[in-house]
Amino acid sequence: MKEKRMKNWKKLLMIVLAMVMLPAGMPTYRIEVQAGISEASGDYDYEIKEDGVEITKYNGNGGDVVIPSKIDGKKVIGIGYRAFLDCSSLTSVMIPDSVSSIGISAFYGCSSLTSVSIPDSVTSIKDSAFENCSSLTSVSSLGRFSMNLQSLERTYIDKVFALCDYYLQGRSKRCSRHLYDIYKLTPLIKFDEGFAILIGEVRKHRSRMQVCPSAKEAVDVSAVIMEFCDNSFYREDYQDITSYFAADAVPYDEAIGQMRALAASDLFVR
Repeated sequence: MKEKRMKNWKKLLMIVLAMVMLPAGMPTYRIEVQAGISEASGDYDYEIKEDGVEITKYNGNGGDVVIPSKIDGKKVIGIGYRAFLDCSSLTSVMIPDSVSSIGISAFYGCSSLTSVSIPDSVTSIKDSAFENCSSLTSVSSLGRFSMNLQSLERTYIDKVFALCDYYLQGRSKRCSRHLYDIYKLTPLIKFDEGFAILIGEVRKHRSRMQVCPSAKEAVDVSAVIMEFCDNSFYREDYQDITSYFAADAVPYDEAIGQMRALAASDLFVR
């Protein structure tokens, strides 16, 4: 029992580190994989390894995903580098017990991901595997417990920066959900000095990553917010996707009104 508990806590530590460790420059990461043959099957691209296959890209529609233990009859042994990168439609994922490793930034930017089931077979979780998964609140199959991974305040701030990042990158498809989440979270947030300090810490954290342009020192975040509000950048996606799937729909103009108020508060001015 003691040995099993220690094993669970070691895995828990790996997940926490995978969420908080900062890449010195994400594009400069070296992918530690052996040369292999790339193949595609269904929702997955994969690379053939000596003892199985490693998923290199997910091509599905997201939602609740159960990763198969075999693809084309071959054992799935790993989730590779950026395999689910920025899959904002992914809401939950169950990893099979054939998998032993989760690669660098494997689930980076899966902003709607709320839960992950990780088997005891996983012995390696690389840096930033769950970085910027701002909705992730539970990890199961680590013994018999789940844990809170991020405060509401941190989630809220990450979502504001994410909206600005996607705008600067010209990406609106399936990204407007953050508007809805921010609207719903606002009454729960205490906008005090501690919150202002946390904004600075999150901005510093995100500024080190090239995929987070809005956190750079020269960017006026409040101005970026007002800009995407004024030009209705997220309107179409919000009305077609976010409002359709939301159980308690909030009109686009109300959600944008909340963003305008946030920009006017100057909380995000350096």
